[in-house]
Amino acid sequence: MVKKGLVLVYDPHNLLQFIWYYATYAKDKKWDALCLPNADKGEYMSSYCEKSQIFENVFKDDKEFLNASLSTQMKLFLKMTTFAIIGQQEKFAEKMINQYVNLNDYDELVVLTDVGLVSGMFVAMSKKKRVVILEDGTGDYVIRSNKNLLKNIKNSADWKGFLLSFMGYSNVGHRYPLRTTNNCIKFSSYPKEMPYKKYKEHKIIFDFSKTDMNLYNDIISRVYEKITTYDFDKYDTVLFTCNLADFVTDISDLKSRTEEYINSISGRVMLKKHPRDSMEYNLPNSVEVDQSIPAEVILSKIKDKKTVFMQATSIMLYMNLDEYDSECIFYNDLYEQSKKEVTFRNYYTKEELIDS
Repeated sequence: MVKKGLVLVYDPHNLLQFIWYYATYAKDKKWDALCLPNADKGEYMSSYCEKSQIFENVFKDDKEFLNASLSTQMKLFLKMTTFAIIGQQEKFAEKMINQYVNLNDYDELVVLTDVGLVSGMFVAMSKKKRVVILEDGTGDYVIRSNKNLLKNIKNSADWKGFLLSFMGYSNVGHRYPLRTTNNCIKFSSYPKEMPYKKYKEHKIIFDFSKTDMNLYNDIISRVYEKITTYDFDKYDTVLFTCNLADFVTDISDLKSRTEEYINSISGRVMLKKHPRDSMEYNLPNSVEVDQSIPAEVILSKIKDKKTVFMQATSIMLYMNLDEYDSECIFYNDLYEQSKKEVTFRNYYTKEELIDS
């Protein structure tokens, strides 16, 4: 007997992708949602999941294991190591998921990525359940190799990623191969461009040829109703931000430089912040698009605007850049700063930005 599905939701991009998946492949199945923190933002997507009216239950939790205290992380890591030594990774994954829901209720699990610790546990269940992995932006186009550890040998976060993926739990940070993905169905924009292809099956995301468009548009209008409150004609520039704190501790100078540049090229700015970006920008005559609205939803409304990116970002995967007046800011010294501070997220060099 078919049971039902469970989707793990972290952010607006995540929910939008699932709405497409639901209206295209999964509308005949009953679904629940589990909403977990995106960085320090708690489980804020739960209210938007409820607005969608496609979930029987919306579960939520504020725990973020990778931001927990060192002692908590060490205890968890020792448990995971013990289970891995005896070959019981699936049992551990099931125990972790059962902290939130009853895993036996579901025959299908959907995640945005295998990068998060809990989403990695979902992927670890792929021998017993149908597991779908949606697209996690530009991170999906990073080379996964254990050799990456040699390049980042002093980085404690890279050791986390290497060890957790080596044991078969989670690919923290995108950079390491995770063997449990072999049993999963992967959706992405450009399958041929992905350097890592170890999936059971690969499909194109946002292919609307089989989508129930009436259902899709109906859900979108409910979840992203705030989009109707913006007068897009008033603004000549759209700034897509990134979370600069991912790369360096002190972002004050970068913030000032960004504000100075944007104010010099634009009169009225529409600000579309990254879901993890909590910085307040001093941009007169600007409006901030609600962070619950994914960038993909506004693309059709900004083709006549100048679009500025603070980093090569996933939204670029969903827009034909030839149709937009676009540019990407390059912070000359940020790559060196991020390497010096040994941050987990490496800022792209100018050459990498051009290639992306």
